[in-house]
Amino acid sequence: LRTTHFSNHILASRRAMSSNAETLHLAVSPQYRNQLDSIKQDLQRGQKNPVQLVTNNNGETASNLDFEKYFSLLKTQKFGHVVVHGHSLTSTQTIYKSSFSDRDDIVLLSDVQNSGKGRGQNVWSSPEGCLTFSFGCIHRIPSTLPHFQYLASMAVTEGFNNIVGQDMGVRIKWPNDVYYGKQKIGGVLCQSSCVVNRANEFKVLCGIGINTENTEPTTCLRQISDGIHETNPVSRESILAEFFNVFENLYNTLQTSGFEPLKERYLQNWLHSNQELRLLHNNSEVNVRVSGLTASGFLMAENKENPAIKYELHPDTNSLNFWEGFIVAKTWEGKL
Repeated sequence: LRTTHFSNHILASRRAMSSNAETLHLAVSPQYRNQLDSIKQDLQRGQKNPVQLVTNNNGETASNLDFEKYFSLLKTQKFGHVVVHGHSLTSTQTIYKSSFSDRDDIVLLSDVQNSGKGRGQNVWSSPEGCLTFSFGCIHRIPSTLPHFQYLASMAVTEGFNNIVGQDMGVRIKWPNDVYYGKQKIGGVLCQSSCVVNRANEFKVLCGIGINTENTEPTTCLRQISDGIHETNPVSRESILAEFFNVFENLYNTLQTSGFEPLKERYLQNWLHSNQELRLLHNNSEVNVRVSGLTASGFLMAENKENPAIKYELHPDTNSLNFWEGFIVAKTWEGKL
């Protein structure tokens, strides 16, 4: 446990009622200092795990993240100002779902994660140096729900480029992985649920894991930028802050204008433009070329022999093997 003194934000710790519960701490930015009581009440209204929140002003923190540095880099109006954190957690996604209310300004962060959630039933672990966190958002435009994970992926790649000052070649592998060359360095998982008794409102829970300072098991953002940003190397603090700085701007655009103004930016950040694939399903094979995204935000592919025939491919019903050049349709989505 590391102890640090903070002059411009408040720390609190919470311990769930059961003896086996995680012990977490709360870091609050200066802008949220006068809301500490309401934040405490919200945390205590966890649906499955009511918690006891105790204010703690002595600077004690469970994480090795430098919160003073992080908050100094955060420029958002809404996102990222309330960070619940622990050194070693099972899954930020699972704990968030079971312990927090419908607030959309809370971030749950862990230094080490041993049962992280991926798409489907995938489970993964993350070592120290990896940036792993989950955050919630109340989303009120159902038609743009599929785009949420695209914004989060863009915020990772663009945030990193902003810090380094140039395009480093980190790209999005559809729908939710982050790659450098052929090495996976991160991923995004978005889960949504209807808000009870509120028409057209959804709670989106977004979990992110990014190799930031850990060179194993593949590579990391600091290593990728080595030699370019030596005086102020990429850190978990700078990546987390710039992620939210970028994400908030993207999300504001999505709320006011939809995804269309952001589509080209997304396509500039992904791996798949004009990629040729074999679409496989039940022993049938079609040669297709990736042509972009559909109006509803899913992958669009066109028949190579007859480009007028197009296919919409959904992330939960198709498995994309980018490097082998084929996509397996778990269920046939049909022609557009």
